[in-house]
Amino acid sequence: MDHSSIARKVLKWVSWSALGLLVLPVIVALLILLPPVQGMLTNQISNILSEKIQTEVSIEAIRLSLWDGIAIDGLQINDPHGSELLKTERIGIMPVVGGLLTGQLDFHYVGLSGFQGKLINGSQGLNIQFIIDAFSTKEPTIEPDPKPFSLFIDQLQLENIRFEFHSETDSLDLKLDLSRFEVIDLLFSTTPDKIESDQIAVSELRLDILSRALAEKTGTDSLPLLDFGAGFDIDINNIELKDNQISYQVGSIAAPDKFSPDHLSLDSLQLHLSGLSLKEDTLQAKIETMAGNLFELPAFGLRGNLEAGLYNSSIRELELLLGKSMMKLDLALEYGSWQNLPNEIRDVRIKTQLTGDILHGDLSYLLPDSILNLVDSWPHTQLELFVEYRPDTIFLQQAIIDAGQSQLSAQGILSGFNSIDSMAWQQLEISS
Repeated sequence: MDHSSIARKVLKWVSWSALGLLVLPVIVALLILLPPVQGMLTNQISNILSEKIQTEVSIEAIRLSLWDGIAIDGLQINDPHGSELLKTERIGIMPVVGGLLTGQLDFHYVGLSGFQGKLINGSQGLNIQFIIDAFSTKEPTIEPDPKPFSLFIDQLQLENIRFEFHSETDSLDLKLDLSRFEVIDLLFSTTPDKIESDQIAVSELRLDILSRALAEKTGTDSLPLLDFGAGFDIDINNIELKDNQISYQVGSIAAPDKFSPDHLSLDSLQLHLSGLSLKEDTLQAKIETMAGNLFELPAFGLRGNLEAGLYNSSIRELELLLGKSMMKLDLALEYGSWQNLPNEIRDVRIKTQLTGDILHGDLSYLLPDSILNLVDSWPHTQLELFVEYRPDTIFLQQAIIDAGQSQLSAQGILSGFNSIDSMAWQQLEISS
């Protein structure tokens, strides 16, 4: 027996097998890039999804490219009655090739454009419940300990988004029209739990919220508070909003003559926040610039530093320009616990310093006519106010009001503040 001949045959077979294992994936990858193959893939995925959720799912095209990643064009999903539920012009994904090889979720680009959708919460539940049910686990399973997870996206982009929400149970309507939303260098991780981004930009957003039910007066315990213990640390270097419009209305959509919390509107909003940081026990941010039109007030501008924590909060170096009026504010709050703040609002300790030069016409939308009539002849008012509030007591350290030819200054202590019957001034000094 010629052992060398057998060895050569075995070596040749192994070589061809190894070459085939290397070449086969390349051939498959190249075949997938061919338009006819991509057309077959598009039809196959549409059919699989339609069968899965038991309704019509159509996809115009799925395109795969070595340079541009994956693009899904013309996705549309109908509800079980045949009406359009949602559609998109394009979904784009460009993964990092090295990340795919190592099993990491790393993307150069993720984008969604031309999205239109409507979510309805009716008496029978959500109109997308059939989709949720289709992808839900039918039988309870014992979940293993979650594995560490991280997601990194160089650029996340949403363009031309239109979304509507209609709730029959809550009598609430929401309409969102978004031109552009972009996130740069997004990191989402569970090892440790954190969300980071270099920049978030929102352009030409219009958000309209309409509550069809009349507002009910509720206790302070219904106030929503940020939960610092949610578990995720958030760090965002810059947030920019340009040309945005937000409105909230209760009942009638007719604008009132005077301020009402049932009719809030903010037009032409420009906002630049820097250094937004949310940790386990504190929230910090700097308002570099904020401008727009609030309610029926003149155009405003705002900047300052904000910080909120478990036991104290502050607003520092806040500057507000409203029409031709200007105000500066420093405010510090101390409280027993952030979580119990709504129920312990009377126990909060407050220190504030307020200075300003106010034209009364700039505040005509906020002030009742009875007050406006009193100050109508004043050209403007210069104000200095230094106040400290402790439970049940106000310490008026200094109050100076300068209105044209008149000036009033006062200081003193107002005790029994929580009850009109027991309120009394002490050490009160007034001069004019």
